[in-house]
Amino acid sequence: MRGQAEGSISTAKEIRQLPDPRRRELLTQVTAAAGGLALAGAAAPFVASMLPSERARAFAAPVEFDTKALAAGELQTVAWRGKPVWILRRTKKMLASLDSDIRLLADPASAETSQQPDYARNEARAIRPEIFVCVGLCTHLG
Repeated sequence: MRGQAEGSISTAKEIRQLPDPRRRELLTQVTAAAGGLALAGAAAPFVASMLPSERARAFAAPVEFDTKALAAGELQTVAWRGKPVWILRRTKKMLASLDSDIRLLADPASAETSQQPDYARNEARAIRPEIFVCVGLCTHLG
């Protein structure tokens, strides 16, 4: 009997306790978080390579122009994205002639919503009627 008691004691020592499920959940979460951070760190250079360069950002930057410096009837050309942009201060005669030229327009009432932004749905097709701004390219040149 004495041998059995010792045997049962040694067997009890050999039995391992089951792992705590809370600890297993914690380890799973920590491992997932570490994997996510590693993935983000590995992906960062690839994402950064898709961003535009400083040169490209400067090329597409907005152009500022002081329209107060324009005299009536004066036209200035500025470069925007490598294209000429014409800025004209219309004279009173030019503004008066807009009504007579309306028949030449493809969409005189600005009914085609995809063609004109809301702020340009007026006779002058501009926020300020006396200032005319357009990209100075022929359509066949791109």
